[in-house]
Parts: sequence; structure tokens; C-alpha cells
Amino acid sequence: MINEYFFESRDALLAQLQADMLAQVSAVIEQQNAASVLLSGGSTPGPVYEALGHTLDRRVQVALVDDRWVGLDHKGSNEALLRRCFPDHTVVGMKVDEAKPQDAVEEVNNRYRALAQPFALTLLGMGPDGHTASLFPFAEGLDGAMASDAPLCAAITATESEVTGPLVDRMTLTLPAILNTRRLMLLITGEDKLAVYQAAKTANDHKAMPVAAVLQQFDVDVDVYWAK
Repeated sequence: MINEYFFESRDALLAQLQADMLAQVSAVIEQQNAASVLLSGGSTPGPVYEALGHTLDRRVQVALVDDRWVGLDHKGSNEALLRRCFPDHTVVGMKVDEAKPQDAVEEVNNRYRALAQPFALTLLGMGPDGHTASLFPFAEGLDGAMASDAPLCAAITATESEVTGPLVDRMTLTLPAILNTRRLMLLITGEDKLAVYQAAKTANDHKAMPVAAVLQQFDVDVDVYWAK
């Protein structure tokens, strides 16, 4: 089921998203004394992460939904963003020393298998091309990453585009890993992405629009947060 939460302003969206994320993780921590949150990069959720970095229980593990295959000193590093926002938490990254993500799949999966599961929450974004996480349309590695028996993490090499830029090598949660969560949230903003989202709800070709596979599954509800 898809639950839609549409807001008149981005400030209202981010305030509600922050409150909902904190409530979800706090409930899981109270139940089982451990929780992991899987977070996407990008500038839009940045203020939420900064606020949660001061309020989230220190027992919470913070991990990445996906990342570009770059070092922490690169502006495109999602791990660097999370480390800035959550300085007092354990942040589990995806980038390791291997030159290509395809050479690091086993090591990264070992890291992720150690996280508390199912994840307390997973926050996704979506691109204007219909990608989510680093599940890019027709990318090298996409079939394996969307397979029902996929491990938690997979290497992806996307086709370079205006959306990817030159950084096409990625590590990402697979589709089964995205669904391995107690609460799944999708954050989108702008009329253009709203149109992509609406189309994805009924899209037939999931390889062309991978976010459709998330929206059309029945394993876990998807809470969609949108504002102009």
C-alpha cells in the first residue's frame, strides 16, 4: 500500500518527516534495544539529518542506501554527508579500498549483514529518470540487484546521463534489502518528480523505471512525502 503525505511547503514536509522518523526509530529501540536506519544522500533531507543527529538515540546505527564510488573527501560522497550529520553515531559506509564496486560486493555485504534487521526505517529518494537508491534504468548490474534472491548490497554501473553525471560506479541496496525494513519512506519534491512518481505507480517496465518496483510491491507499505 502507498500512503501519501503531501504538504503545502517543504518546511512543513521536513518537520513532519523528522518527527515521523524519530518516532519510528524510538519505538524500535524501545522494543529491541537496537535499530538501524538506512538513509539516502542529497541536499533535501540534509536539515532533517542534522536535527536527528542531535536527538537520535546513540544506539542507532546509521547506514547508506547507496553511494558513489568516491572517497570521503569528494563532494559526491553520501557517507561524508552522514558522518557530518551524525558525528556521535556509528555510520556504516559502502566505499572501501577496491578500485571498482564490483570487487567489493562481498566486503560491503558483510558490513551490512551486521546491521540490526529488519531495518527500523529506510528513506529513499527518486530521480527524474525514475531511479531510486542507485537502481538506475538499464544499468549494468540492475537485473541482479532487483532479483528476489539478491544480497543486501550490489554494485551498479549506470549509463552516464544528466542525472548521474560522470560518477557512474555505485554501490546500492538491492530491491530485497530496500524492502527489508519496518518502515519505508520515499521523499520527493517538485512538480516534475511528482509527475514521475505518478507515472511509476502504473509503469510496466521496471528496468526502465526502477522506482516502480518499489511502489508496486506488496511486502511493505511505502510512505510518500511530497511538497513543491
